[in-house]
Amino acid sequence: MKTHSVATAQLCISLMFTLQDLSSSLKAVTRKSFLNIEIVTLGYTSREGIGALPFTAPVMDIVVSQLNLLYQTSFNISQTYRFAENSTCQDLKETSEVYFSEWYYRPTGSFDLRAYIAPTCYDSLGLYHLASAWNILMISTVIGPETDVIRQNKNWVYTGSTSYSDYSTIYINFLLRYNWTSHIHLTIDLDSPSGFVIFGKAVHAALVVRFAEMQITLKFTESRSEHFDIPALLKHISSSSRIAGLFVSAVVLRKIMVRHKTSSIFTTLRKIR
Repeated sequence: MKTHSVATAQLCISLMFTLQDLSSSLKAVTRKSFLNIEIVTLGYTSREGIGALPFTAPVMDIVVSQLNLLYQTSFNISQTYRFAENSTCQDLKETSEVYFSEWYYRPTGSFDLRAYIAPTCYDSLGLYHLASAWNILMISTVIGPETDVIRQNKNWVYTGSTSYSDYSTIYINFLLRYNWTSHIHLTIDLDSPSGFVIFGKAVHAALVVRFAEMQITLKFTESRSEHFDIPALLKHISSSSRIAGLFVSAVVLRKIMVRHKTSSIFTTLRKIR
């Protein structure tokens, strides 16, 4: 939680400088000395992901409060949250465009500037298209290969240091460093936050391109299913490779490690993630 709070604070600092520039330009155009700004954040409430609102919203509230105090003669920021109770990252991914549209078409007041900002858990390509069409400032922390080519767009501020596709090079360099280039087993849990799924698929695609001779075994699991069998999963991995990449949530990974920390099957694995 502490690590993600720092990331959220960094995102909010980016917001501060962006709003400073925008407010100066907007004041010149509108000839207003004081601006009312609304920020909407779409989020989810499940604590399974570090981007959940219980972890990030307090940081954002503090920063917005400080901005209002610091620039009280220039602008006032109203922070709005849109979310569903007991929602997950996957729920947010499936409903974010709906929530975003409702916020846009049903304004709660009159504002000089409206913006979308969120430390979210998945690539926001759909939201980007809406924000671009409505000319709304968008600040995000996650970007994937689909949107990597357009992240320099004028109304989209991306505060991350890299993208999912860039992260793939870490795995490639790791395998090259130890000469583990013959066979690897990748497990992607479809019930973990969607970021793991996107990340796992991006790594798989990168490995296929980089290591033409490597034998890559890809397995999809559903950890919430009653048929999810950890011993069977580990046996399947150990029977095909001594190198495993596990793209699963921390909750699932902990179950695997706690239950099989002394297992002879588990000790044969070289865990990449």
